Amino acid sequence: MRFKLLQHAFLIALFLTTSLGFSQKAIVGPLLYDQISNPAASYPNSMNSYLATDAANKNKTTFSADDFTVPTGETWDIDFIDVLGKINTYAATPDVDTVNVFIYAESDTAAMPGATIVYSASNITSLDYKGDGDFLLNLPTTATLTEGTYWLCVQAVRDHSTDDYWAWEAQETGANGAAFFYKNPELGFYYNAPDWTSGETLVSYWASHDLSFAFYGPRLSDDLALMSVDAPISGPSMGMEDVTITIENPGLNDQTGFDVRYQIDGGGWVTENVGTLNVVSGTTETYTFTAQADLTGVQEYIFDFEIVLAADQNTSNNSSSIIVENFGEYYLFTQFDSISTCGGGFADAGGPAGSWTAPMSDTCTIYPVGENTRTRLIFNEFDNGWGQFYIYDGPDANSQIIDLTPDNVNTVYAYDVTI
Repeated sequence: MRFKLLQHAFLIALFLTTSLGFSQKAIVGPLLYDQISNPAASYPNSMNSYLATDAANKNKTTFSADDFTVPTGETWDIDFIDVLGKINTYAATPDVDTVNVFIYAESDTAAMPGATIVYSASNITSLDYKGDGDFLLNLPTTATLTEGTYWLCVQAVRDHSTDDYWAWEAQETGANGAAFFYKNPELGFYYNAPDWTSGETLVSYWASHDLSFAFYGPRLSDDLALMSVDAPISGPSMGMEDVTITIENPGLNDQTGFDVRYQIDGGGWVTENVGTLNVVSGTTETYTFTAQADLTGVQEYIFDFEIVLAADQNTSNNSSSIIVENFGEYYLFTQFDSISTCGGGFADAGGPAGSWTAPMSDTCTIYPVGENTRTRLIFNEFDNGWGQFYIYDGPDANSQIIDLTPDNVNTVYAYDVTI
């Protein structure tokens, strides 16, 4: 496999950091229901759901709703709703700042929203807007639901003349209960749905007819979460490495004096007390272990992490696992012609931390050592806005160029970010 680069800096790094555990998303209570973890990756399907407040566009008011089930014998107290959506980014004021929420009991005659509204809250402004139409709602009052099937409707409040639409984003694949339902009572939108109509009827070609949302309960008194593992990360030429985590306190009480620990490849736990570190309610803190991790071997390492708080009322968010790999030597373009090593990192002549300073043109060949082996490249950072980059499927630049465009099902490509 030959690479050719013309007049541009780039960083090609075989970095692999895979999270295998929980990561707390926000300052919220325990997760009650998750229908948000499988969002569409690019150009997601979405269905309008907004109240048009300006008279000229009142007929564009739309409602979308999707079902969920509270299991037998359970009662849910819902305080937070996480939602993924899409907006017209070219609108004068595209951001979402006001939302309506309705929860319907299921119809007695069909799997669809019924006439009974069991919870409603209008003009909610207590939301954490994440951008691009996504937001986390803090309900003004707790929605308490006993066992049964319900339908959630989230409706952004919009002055259509300045804000344009808000559309509820669909999941990538799968089916959670029934398909979503939609209505546009005054038919100002292009779907002919004056009353609740199944999404399977309206957009039968979608791979999934589930909308993206999650429920969280009230914040607990004592609750720590392992928000992220910040170090180590995969890379070349690793040695004794710092181990750093970020701890979040979604609980109501400040926390200090608790233990944190990690283990490598199922070995003994390295346990340390955070000492005087105080994680104030609703904030995050980073902690770096005194004991470094020995990653001198060129291999993969599986790290397990845990927070140990005796009074913790929600231990589901206390642990996480990652895979870290030492790839060995770093190779810089213009300084080699070919490589047959089984691991390594690649960067332009400026190195992984330096800057590229001059035009360049270079080629190199990367090939596996033996038969029936393959070359795998992960592009950790890539910016090729002012040059050309080619990958040839063969030993030289006369070989066939590998198609990196989005219509090639054999590659995953995102412009200027990752391949």
